Amino acid sequence: MPRSNLIPNEKYYWAPTITNKAAPTVAELTTSGKLLSPAIPRGGVEGFRVSASTEDAADIDTKYPIVVSGMYEIDDMSITLFENTTAGSAEEVILALFSLDAIGFVVISRNGLAVAAKKVEVWPVTIISKSPANRAVNEPAKTMVSLAFRDVPELVATVAA
Repeated sequence: MPRSNLIPNEKYYWAPTITNKAAPTVAELTTSGKLLSPAIPRGGVEGFRVSASTEDAADIDTKYPIVVSGMYEIDDMSITLFENTTAGSAEEVILALFSLDAIGFVVISRNGLAVAAKKVEVWPVTIISKSPANRAVNEPAKTMVSLAFRDVPELVATVAA
């Protein structure tokens, strides 16, 4: 089976509201929401991963280390965005969406634009900080937006028309 590097095809959206996490609509992502990907530098997304811990469940009569699944854990999440203060630029419009303590949804389409019937991930988040990102000399200005997990993510949602 051929393999492909899907990272260039990953698309990230910001949606201030989503009525049904299991079925976000195209309008929620493109009309009231905004495609973030053009403003995200390569390597500019951290987190958005779920892992689980295990708990010891062996009783006194067993010799085997029986374990059961424990709590789910969400990695710290952040998105770094290019800055551009030119009025009306895509970057300026996108940065304006991220005000402190705002709640919304980061929607990730792992293979291209989110169109009807496509599978996406829906991450309910709160914006907890927005600050200049570290950068090298001659590197474009960037802002890092840190996000806090606020509800159970929908990891296999289907975009509705």
